[in-house]
Amino acid sequence: MSWKRRQSWRLHPFEEKLRRSRIAMKQCRSMNLWKPHLPLQQRPWQKPQRKSPGRRGRRYRGCRTIWPRCLEARPGVPVTSRISPRCLRRVWNASRAEMSGPYPLMESLLRRLTEGNETVRIEVFGGSMTVGSECCMEQCKMNEGQCAWPTLFGAYLQETFPNSVQLLSYARGGCNLECAETEMVVAQKSANVPVDWIILDFSQNGWGGQDHKLEELIRICHLFLPQTLVLLIYNRDMGSFSHTSRDDKALKILRGVAEHYKLPMLNYENAMEEFSRRGGSQSTMWPRNVQPTAWPDWAYRHPRWAGHAFYADMLAEWVNQQLALLETTPTEARLPLAQLPRPQLRKPKDVTVDEGWIPPLRRHSQQNIEYNAELCLFPLTTHLARNPESHTPLQSPGGQWRLFEDRRNKPGWIVTEKNDTLFFNVSFSGKPKLALQYLRSYEHLGTAEVTIHSPYVWHCKQLGGQGSGKRVWKLPGLWPPRVSITVGATFAVKETSNVSAAEAMGKSEAMVALRLVDGPKFKLLSVISC
Repeated sequence: MSWKRRQSWRLHPFEEKLRRSRIAMKQCRSMNLWKPHLPLQQRPWQKPQRKSPGRRGRRYRGCRTIWPRCLEARPGVPVTSRISPRCLRRVWNASRAEMSGPYPLMESLLRRLTEGNETVRIEVFGGSMTVGSECCMEQCKMNEGQCAWPTLFGAYLQETFPNSVQLLSYARGGCNLECAETEMVVAQKSANVPVDWIILDFSQNGWGGQDHKLEELIRICHLFLPQTLVLLIYNRDMGSFSHTSRDDKALKILRGVAEHYKLPMLNYENAMEEFSRRGGSQSTMWPRNVQPTAWPDWAYRHPRWAGHAFYADMLAEWVNQQLALLETTPTEARLPLAQLPRPQLRKPKDVTVDEGWIPPLRRHSQQNIEYNAELCLFPLTTHLARNPESHTPLQSPGGQWRLFEDRRNKPGWIVTEKNDTLFFNVSFSGKPKLALQYLRSYEHLGTAEVTIHSPYVWHCKQLGGQGSGKRVWKLPGLWPPRVSITVGATFAVKETSNVSAAEAMGKSEAMVALRLVDGPKFKLLSVISC
């Protein structure tokens, strides 16, 4: 056998392609044509496991992974796994199966990043998984924020585009899409600069109690941030064995909204299933007990650090794909991107309904469904447990209600005695509305009574009409589902209220009082009025 024939067996076709691309990259760097890409944790590629050489040369096996042992003893972000590049390409393609493109707002954002003339701001909204709960356990020297996927993804961006990226995470444990509406509105109220990119990750905590909640949030985002990119990430409880009807319903809602509003959507479940089909170990990312049945019998409710690294890599790979498309776009095609309006932040005085924008997905909906949302779009008073203002009470007069963290990063006004009342001063506009958020769980919680001291007569849809026409309601904290989550109650003025008399009396101020009436404990998270 000749030496040249033996030499042709030495490199796998992919390795030969990689060698040539490295040579081309060196040439591009010398000519200042090289563009930076986000660094995946799999880069530089580790040598994959191979079969023995045969007539067709060396081949990759399935997506085999080798995780470092002693990971928990290491500080900092660990290296992920050794996965063959061919398998990874199929995994990432599976995550983008829901996308159709193109996405001009993303292309415009990347163009500004590559130019390096301004700072791009990203906001992430999600629940406890997005926060990073349980991603680093007993012996781990990293805290939850360090190993969470938003931190990893932000580090990728900042490494590639130094001093050009600012990523803020508004994720909160036990928060679903419904409570995130308030998070987003309050965040934009206190902001001075617009957001370029919003990422929504609520598949584990839920996309709101009603089908229209996601569309409602998208339209609210457009109301305040008309030129901001919104990315949806679909996921499910990967600790369970298979898809459920609840997952099917959530995926159907996300697909419909993404297609209608032309939003990018990444499917984490597709990527994980493709990874498992090709030999990857899902249990290393989302551990379970030996004989899992249903939560809370799983070993972990949330994924470990490896699942978060996989999440961050999935996002980085999509950004890299969009960067590659931008690089190959002809110069004349880039001109429309430069002419796109820059992101803008509308304050209450500037907010108007965009009549020429995409109509609502539901035919029976009104064009301005965002104004009919059951939340305060333009808050006048905000009392937030996680960010109290100077006028926010830290405890009740008797000291039984106190603002503190009973669990890490989960503050609230908490009471365990029934003989004390907590008061909040609030202000109302011409169309008064009051929004409360509190914790509901399956154990160790009771019921609180809320009283609104104002001349108006109120009603609340979330409480099923209980107390309609009155000013006193009961907020139940205990419920059967074995999950702990933030829920909201929005109070609006009834049409039969003597509003004119109240306005004549100059009653724009009011007081909200809460006290524990049943059970061992109650936890309040926010009081907002408008």
